[in-house]
Parts: sequence; C-alpha cells; structure tokens
Amino acid sequence: LRATSTASPNSAATRTAQTGAAQYLNSLRETTASGPNQRFIAFQAPRTAHTLRKSFPMATGTIFGITGQGGIGTKCGRGCGTLFELSPSATGYTESVLHDFNELLDGYEPQDLVLDGSGNIFVSLLGGVGGKGVVLEFSLASDGIWQYTTLYSFTGGDGGGYPYYITLDSSDNVYGTAAEGGAKNKGVLFELSPE
Repeated sequence: LRATSTASPNSAATRTAQTGAAQYLNSLRETTASGPNQRFIAFQAPRTAHTLRKSFPMATGTIFGITGQGGIGTKCGRGCGTLFELSPSATGYTESVLHDFNELLDGYEPQDLVLDGSGNIFVSLLGGVGGKGVVLEFSLASDGIWQYTTLYSFTGGDGGGYPYYITLDSSDNVYGTAAEGGAKNKGVLFELSPE
C-alpha cells in the first residue's frame, strides 16, 4: 500500500541515486510538463547523505522526504536517517532537517511517509523501543519545532514487525504492511486507529 501524493499540475519530483567516489549522494530532479529541467538538489554528508527513500511533493512546491541513512543519530554507522523539508526559493530549494532518527529512541532507517490533510507527517521505521519497528506522527508545534508522537511500537508475533508501506484514510487511520508476524510469520496487513 503506497500513499498517493498530491503535486502541482505541471511538476513532480523523481528520485535519482548517484554514487560518488567517497560517499553516496542523492538528488531530486524536478520535471515539468515540457520535460526535465536542470535543477538538481544534492544531499551532502553528514545530515542528509545516503539513500533517499521517498519524497512527497506538495502543491505549494514544498517537498518532504526521508533518507534511510545520514543524520546525526549516533546509534547507526552512517546515521539512522532523517526527515527533511525542501522549500522553494528564488535560486532553487532550501533544505531543512526536521528530525534525526536515533534507533532505540525513535527508530532507524525510515521506510515510508505520508501526509494528512492538516500537514501532519506519518513515518514508518525499523527499530524503536519494541525492536520490531514503529510508526510515528510528526506535528508542527506553535514554536515552529516538529514534534513526534509514537502511534505504535511493533513487537513481532500476531501484531507484526518491520512495517514498510503505509497510507491513510480521511479519518487518519493508518493502514500498512509489515514484513514479519502473523500466523505463518510471513507478514501482516495492519490498521492503526486513533483512540
């Protein structure tokens, strides 16, 4: 299950992975109805280098995304991943790292993200307190800082483990797939509902 993202009528974001001699670099290439232009956004170490997992373009031109590595999380060899925002400017885009993941505290290697109609960001990750994955919700606080709430920590077994793809319905119920768990330990389809 992959969430559908909403982009402006004449542009979309595509992912292009590039390998450098000393590090992995990732770029977003903007395309328009008339074809690709020459604006590239390169992510540099240490904050957002490595493994661009997913980007979510908005109608406003802002792009939210996740990287599977990079960031300043100390529990992973190349960083535990980031949640980032790219804001359009006169000269291209301005990058802001909204969150650095740190394995046991809030998960590592984010797998998927989706936004609801209010601009809240939902992210699935590996690790977390239960060790089998976690789903987080990020909301922008009044002080301008993105804060997260743990919606569910996976522990394996019937509840599943290692969540990957997630999507939302209009009531912010989260639906997703987990690679582990279930009767035959082949994975589960799950729903997380607000209490």
